Amino acid sequence: MAIDAKGSIFLVGQLYMDMTFGEFTLTAVEEGFYLVKVNPDFSIALAVGVTLEGSSPLSTMAVDADGDVVVGLGVYNDDASVQKPRIMKFSGSTLEEIWRTTFEHDISQGYTIALTFNRGGEILAGGAFTGRLTIGGTELEKAGGQDDPAVYNGWLAWLDPESGDPLRALRFGGASFDYVKDLKSTASGRLLLLASQTSTSTFLDHTDIFDEERSESVLYDFEDGETVRWASRLGGPDYYGNALALGGDGQSYVAGRFGWLGTEEDAKGGRLTRFAADGTKGESVEFATGNPNGLTHVAVDTKGGVWVSGAWETALDFSGKRYAPPTDGGQFVLRKKGF
Repeated sequence: MAIDAKGSIFLVGQLYMDMTFGEFTLTAVEEGFYLVKVNPDFSIALAVGVTLEGSSPLSTMAVDADGDVVVGLGVYNDDASVQKPRIMKFSGSTLEEIWRTTFEHDISQGYTIALTFNRGGEILAGGAFTGRLTIGGTELEKAGGQDDPAVYNGWLAWLDPESGDPLRALRFGGASFDYVKDLKSTASGRLLLLASQTSTSTFLDHTDIFDEERSESVLYDFEDGETVRWASRLGGPDYYGNALALGGDGQSYVAGRFGWLGTEEDAKGGRLTRFAADGTKGESVEFATGNPNGLTHVAVDTKGGVWVSGAWETALDFSGKRYAPPTDGGQFVLRKKGF
């Protein structure tokens, strides 16, 4: 889901069965997805089905300053042995496709995971790859484990918003499992990257060394593909970041999980942490939900309230009350004010 400056909501999802959105009925496609525009009053403005040449795991979308929609996904080759990252742009007013750009990938799976825009309006995409990834005229090769498809590196690519042509690209990571989790761009033009990395972690001109046996999450504030302003580790291998949101006064919020390395008896759930504009780690709050996936979504509203969502398996204590999950599980949503 993404929202434009006028409050219109864009939805994208798999179109495995016939679906009706308001007055629009879309026919199922074996390989493709739906794209829907919802007016601010929740009436349906437009809905289209998009057919692709290969199955298409969807992962991210964003709306640019002109109200056009950018979708990040992966497409498989004919025998589903290789997945290639793809970026597609659609008109926000008609939902017609404007362009598509596919990055060649040689083995296993390449992922598009996050999208944002820099201060010049260029599209910044990020994800993970194993093997070799070709982005325009740049060939990225992971740092180690060439014969191991389970070893991943992260990638970032800057695209021309008018044509989709890649402008530049980089990779980061070592010989284990490193990748992009989320990307955000602030109103002042700062770029933030939430990454999963394994020691020794290197991103641009910054290197960090920690426990070689574990991956950790790192939050970076960086110049446009040049240098790191600051880097802040989330707090050890048991706190793994899932999503990133921006707040007021340059603050950022990371939602993630804790307890996922422990036993069935150990506490587990979600953790939300606030970071100042200079990277200083502030307050954290935990939500013991009994689910190792923790918090999966975070957003900040115009009044400064922080919204989070995640799966839960046990009763949740929040704001002096106890909430019990339904018998069939599901997701909870809550808002924390003054955080």
